Amino acid sequence: MRDDGAFHPAHLRTSGDSGRDIVLFERREDGRILQANAAALKAYGYTREEMLTLRSSDLSAPHTPPFSERELALADLEGVHFQTTHRRRDGETFAVEVFAQVASVEGTRILVSIIRDISQRKRAEEALPESEERFRIMADGSPVIIWVTNVLGENQFVNRTYREYFGLSFDEVEGPKWQPLLHPEDAPKYLDAVVSAVRGQRPFKGEARVRRKDGEWRWIESHGEPRFSAVGEFLGHVGTSIDITERVQAMSALGKQAALLNLAHDAIFVRDARDKITFWNRGAEMTYGWLHDEAIGRVPRELLKTRFPAELEEVAACLVRSGRWEGELSHTRKDGREIVVASRWALQRDVSGRQLGVLEINRDITEQRRLEEQLKEAQKLESIGRLAGGIAHDFNNLLTVIQSCAETLKEDVAAGAPVNSEDIDQIHAAGRRASELTRQLLAFASRQLIRPVSLDLNALVRGTEKLLRRVLGEDIELVVRSDPQVWPVLCDPGQIEQVIVNLAVNAHDAMPRGGGRLSIEVDNRHLGEETVDRHPGARPGDYVRLAVHDSGSGMSPEVKAHIFEPFFTTKPAGQGTGLGLATVYGIVKQNEGHIQVDSQLGLGTKVEIFLPRTRVPVVPSTPKRALTTTGGHEVVMVVEDNPQVREVTVRALASAGYEVLVAANGRDALAMEPEKRVRLLVTDVVMPGLDGRALAEAMGHRHPGLRVLYVSGYAQDAIVKRGVLDQGIEFLPKPFTAATLLERVRAVLDARPQAWPS
Repeated sequence: MRDDGAFHPAHLRTSGDSGRDIVLFERREDGRILQANAAALKAYGYTREEMLTLRSSDLSAPHTPPFSERELALADLEGVHFQTTHRRRDGETFAVEVFAQVASVEGTRILVSIIRDISQRKRAEEALPESEERFRIMADGSPVIIWVTNVLGENQFVNRTYREYFGLSFDEVEGPKWQPLLHPEDAPKYLDAVVSAVRGQRPFKGEARVRRKDGEWRWIESHGEPRFSAVGEFLGHVGTSIDITERVQAMSALGKQAALLNLAHDAIFVRDARDKITFWNRGAEMTYGWLHDEAIGRVPRELLKTRFPAELEEVAACLVRSGRWEGELSHTRKDGREIVVASRWALQRDVSGRQLGVLEINRDITEQRRLEEQLKEAQKLESIGRLAGGIAHDFNNLLTVIQSCAETLKEDVAAGAPVNSEDIDQIHAAGRRASELTRQLLAFASRQLIRPVSLDLNALVRGTEKLLRRVLGEDIELVVRSDPQVWPVLCDPGQIEQVIVNLAVNAHDAMPRGGGRLSIEVDNRHLGEETVDRHPGARPGDYVRLAVHDSGSGMSPEVKAHIFEPFFTTKPAGQGTGLGLATVYGIVKQNEGHIQVDSQLGLGTKVEIFLPRTRVPVVPSTPKRALTTTGGHEVVMVVEDNPQVREVTVRALASAGYEVLVAANGRDALAMEPEKRVRLLVTDVVMPGLDGRALAEAMGHRHPGLRVLYVSGYAQDAIVKRGVLDQGIEFLPKPFTAATLLERVRAVLDARPQAWPS
């Protein structure tokens, strides 16, 4: 109290400042406001100082007293609760709910009011009849049974589908409880689910038989949601139901078949729409080691650690599209042993087409696959033996020529006799043949180094016509058909020319003596999911097809099975190496394409090659600049770990006038400190310690503008990726001649500066 006896507002507790409800303290006798919380200031739009100059009547709407005499009397006793209308500072009115009671504070009677803004609730109540009508219209149009019950389980609302399903009139369903409709055997479990949902304040799901008015029992599946008031009081349920009689009958029929399925040795199980196992036969127990009770309710791909041959989405799409899927799966037994199964899936549906689950039948083929792998290994060893034998045969012939001629030359030189140029020619020819044989073997193994470009296959085929006519001769008709709108492909032109020529040579050898016909076709093909199965090794997408069809003698199935194996040939000895089609196969695979052969005895052979379409536009080719073997005066560093190759390389460069620095490996090269700037590095790619690429990068920092020429017989993984040369790489494959070396050296030195490969 102040000295003048007036009430001091500080005596009031204003902890209500943190709440959302309005809190006002006013003097009981005259309604003067003594204190207000922050929510009150915000709601009415006054400052605290302005609020303390007002009376409660100033906050009431016009013609609306803040408290009636009766309300004040109740506030004096046990408190009062009523609704009224208040006014903000700007004149806007809003509905409020007031809780008020009188308290005595140090002799002063204080009216404490807790006020809640209920304007939104009022608007909602006013719109409720219209909202309820819209809900009723939508619910009556739904094919699903919809119901709303109160706390006693009495129907407060059911839609037209509910009434029609049970055969009841409107008067018969509004009010009565739904529990009597349940089958006595199903009621306890169903009601337990409902009670548990209410206690846990969560939705429930239940299945039960219900009786319709005509006496028929039907199965329904219900999903319900308990309703609660703002203070947590249970009000009833709202939910939906659907008829599942056909589904239950189908599952029942499946259960009756379980006894028969248990006699099967195959693993048979059923999983429902949630991917949970609902049936597990004895064959599955024997196959996987998991007992029936251990498997039921589990997700099969988790239980069996399933590994699919394709993306799971692709398998699911195939199952939905055709209703079936077949393939091989890798599973893990309970004891941890991995097995392979041949799996067949069938989608299960009810009469309405709704998916019920999947029936899966698996047969353990682990032992079968093991035996097949052993057979493949034996066949692989046989193929390797044929390859080794073929290589040994051809190289022994070549080495015989080289050694014999070299020995003769050595004897002639020692005796002072004239050198026989025929011996030199023979050595040279044998060397070229050995180089060609190596190139073919690398092509077969998809290890030939290539420079792919975007090319027009039409133009390339047309460009080889003259050569093909010479190969085929005058008695064989050559027909070329092409699509003028053919898509570009990303390939090495030289390789594709090699493919066409090899196929033409094979076709020529298969033609009868009286002539024949060879047709070459180029066109666009799209392989979709429905057609890709007919093209082993292909993926769905756009391709350019190169087809070569001859009218020759054709092949038997036995011969056709081996045509891509190296050194396999049906030609007489000395008339073929057996590397032609093996080379074609390797080139196609290296260019990410696939190849098919269709042939029958007496009906000719058709070879189809599918090369992936590229989006890179074709760049018109420019005439090749004539190379020269002219030497130079630049400083060239040669790094080669093979002494003989190093010697002939240095000899060729030095004889052409270049100043040559020599190192046996990368470390020796980096240790050298030449007085002059090195203009060109000629380095082997694969070397011990430091490979050619790492050496080139290190040398490039020491000698700005350094050019690099890589030399190797096999540079895989060092400067190439899948046999494709990196951009900006200059490469000279072994073996090479002195003339070829000098041509490439001069070309690299005279070229524009190259960007360093990343």
